[in-house]
Amino acid sequence: MASWRVARSLDQLLAQINAAAPNRSKVSDGSIGDTAHASRVSDHNPDSRGIVHARDYTHDPANGCDIDAIFAGIVASGDRRVSYLIRSRRITQWQGGRLVWTPYDGTNPHDAHGHVSVTAAGEDDTRPWQIGPSSSTPATDQTEEDEMARIMRATERADALQDGPLFLGLNPEESKNLQASGLKLVWITAGTWDALAAGKASGQTARA
Repeated sequence: MASWRVARSLDQLLAQINAAAPNRSKVSDGSIGDTAHASRVSDHNPDSRGIVHARDYTHDPANGCDIDAIFAGIVASGDRRVSYLIRSRRITQWQGGRLVWTPYDGTNPHDAHGHVSVTAAGEDDTRPWQIGPSSSTPATDQTEEDEMARIMRATERADALQDGPLFLGLNPEESKNLQASGLKLVWITAGTWDALAAGKASGQTARA
């Protein structure tokens, strides 16, 4: 067999679970697939680069490893590394930007363990996972968080540079309705927007 390895983000989750439940059973733990997995499409099989994108973690609540609680934390965090989770005849899907449980009819109900599959983009992201309500900060999309902070800074500075309300992300129809109601709209060019976010704009905002 060619060389292979497990996605490092899954190793990070394994390390956290082992640290939280050092005496847990590992009887249903697994990474690379067996011959049955190898005969079908499965994230337990190494990809073309030799990376396995799935791990199974044994459910052993008596010894501190409650997979249902761990998965609840991951689902609540909206961790973008997740491709899908499988547990007790349910599988998650991304719907509206969040993980949602749906029925699963695979041959293995995943009653004895939980399955985690990660995306190629998140395979080696080793930030801590949220594995419970009191866990460390989840690995959300940092780029998205940074952009939201940038938008807030720009909005605050744009408000200080004009005497009417600032409306963001309006489509043409919404804009027309607001203008018809007598509200003032301010349109900002991309260059001015960047300057506002950086705190460098000092004059009138540009209008499209």
